[in-house]
Amino acid sequence: MHLITLHEHGSSNPLGITANADRLYMHPYYTFKDLVTIFLFFLVLGLFLFYAPNKLGQTSGMAVQQSNLLNYDIAVCWDSLDIISTRNVSAILVPFSVKIYNIVDQSAGNQRDFYNTMGSSETTRDISDLILPKSNTKDTNGSDKNEDFNYWLAGLIDGDGTLSVYKSNAQVCEITLGEEDVKTLYKIKQRFHGSVLKRSKVKAYRWRVSKKLYVTDVINSINGKLLTYLKHVQLVKVCNKLNIEPIITNKISKNNSWFTGFFDAEGYFSIRNNYTLTISVSQKSKDILEEIQKEFGVGNIYYDKSWNGYNYVITDLQGIKTMLTYFEKYPLKTIKHPDFITIRRLVLFIERGYHLKNHPLKDKIDNLIKIFKNRKKI
Repeated sequence: MHLITLHEHGSSNPLGITANADRLYMHPYYTFKDLVTIFLFFLVLGLFLFYAPNKLGQTSGMAVQQSNLLNYDIAVCWDSLDIISTRNVSAILVPFSVKIYNIVDQSAGNQRDFYNTMGSSETTRDISDLILPKSNTKDTNGSDKNEDFNYWLAGLIDGDGTLSVYKSNAQVCEITLGEEDVKTLYKIKQRFHGSVLKRSKVKAYRWRVSKKLYVTDVINSINGKLLTYLKHVQLVKVCNKLNIEPIITNKISKNNSWFTGFFDAEGYFSIRNNYTLTISVSQKSKDILEEIQKEFGVGNIYYDKSWNGYNYVITDLQGIKTMLTYFEKYPLKTIKHPDFITIRRLVLFIERGYHLKNHPLKDKIDNLIKIFKNRKKI
């Protein structure tokens, strides 16, 4: 019987029982395992691509030098655009990568001046203007850029910051911004260390630095750049603890980025009525507002009894253009930058008469205003 069964079913299965029911297919297991690995690879690749595109490539300084060898002119027909970009754009241009920080518009065939637009609906701009703001392009070593950042930081602290000395004699520097500007706080942290934490019960985040070494770095960077009386008092107290000579100045200048930081903290872009563009800054004391008005030569200051404070307001088109020219040179670093881009485009539309009742392109300015106001509601 054994020999018969052996010849019938073979030596490996003498009983003739099939084992198919006990088999497991490996396909689902190794396929899922490979998909997990592929997913993790693209996750890491995405982190570098979208958050740190230059970490494994050329430095921004090298990109600036290489880009200066090019002289491309990019033409854009603004009349065909309904929606404007609201974020800084990272672009990869073979064979080097650049970040677009600033866009300077120019009418085709005219001088490189955004506001002197005559005869053409197209704008052109040199690619070298897209690398860094003009105040930063001349120094690839970063000293001018650092100084601009320090003035901006001083203005931001004058508006939304605090310099404190605790009872334990610990010196602390803090800045609080809305949650939509948390990325700005992380940029400050990247430069001066510290921590960024969410404030409880409010939609805001706070950057704080308390280590003496880092606080000293902050104070040395903003010393002589703060302009408000309250921050002068705080600066003196902190400098006394750190054995630093405080430098007090009250002179505002439109040749540095202090007002950009102050506007990032206390300024607003808005549209009143239908087409009245407005730039405003609010303060409890009007002293600093008077200095700003005197330096820029535009706008008016009004007392607002609803909150017992003062508003510095610019509504005339020429005054708006004066401030926009300043922000072109020293770009805003918070969520107000997209508002600046929209206001700049609206100025162009108003100068072309798009807001007039029977203009065939009136819907374009109306749609842009609607987008602006809807973004404000978010």
